[in-house]
Amino acid sequence: MSKRFSILLVVLTIVSGLIGGLISGRIFAVNPAQAVEAKQNKVLTAEELRIVDKSGKVGVLMKVDKLGGVIIVSDRDGKPSAIINVSEYGAVIGAYCRDGKPAAMMGLNEYGGRFDVYSKDGKLGVAISVDEHGGSIAEFDKNGEVGAGMSMAEFGGCFNAYGKDGKSANMNIDEYGGIVSITGKDCRISSLMGVNEYGGSFDVYGKVDDKPRVSMKITKDDQGIIGSLG
Repeated sequence: MSKRFSILLVVLTIVSGLIGGLISGRIFAVNPAQAVEAKQNKVLTAEELRIVDKSGKVGVLMKVDKLGGVIIVSDRDGKPSAIINVSEYGAVIGAYCRDGKPAAMMGLNEYGGRFDVYSKDGKLGVAISVDEHGGSIAEFDKNGEVGAGMSMAEFGGCFNAYGKDGKSANMNIDEYGGIVSITGKDCRISSLMGVNEYGGSFDVYGKVDDKPRVSMKITKDDQGIIGSLG
């Protein structure tokens, strides 16, 4: 073996040792304990998470801002279909039509909860709410005016129905008895019927003033009275 060949062999041995050390350092930079810890880690931390389809459109968006957390679920066209929002003021869940108009909303805060259903035009149709005083249901017409309402509180319940010209029928029940009244478009009472522990009454009112023109009463002693005022 020549002297040159011996020197070359020594040099190649040293270089290969250096390269091997560099490669092994790159491959095994993480020790086994770190690898096990990374494999067992099940927490993903981020300010915003987007889940997209094959075309890159966002289907689900999850993020956190200064008010709280938001989850937005979109349809295949990328338009929001459902939104969940939680903040210090409460929580809201909303469902939306393809044109972006609300279809249903449900909310909750420190005072109670509410559920709203909207028409295809995005106008409020029915509202159901519950708070510390009781619950209520309201139905709205296409102009946003209340058509009928029903509520229940600690003192009793009531039901109200309204006409297009302002006329209304009202029923109220509490611990003292019940009342049914009908009002005209000028909000004046046209007839009133009531019952309590003392008996019942039925009054019909005129158009001039708020005084009854015809009155019928039954007392607790089963005494009947009919009166007419001119």
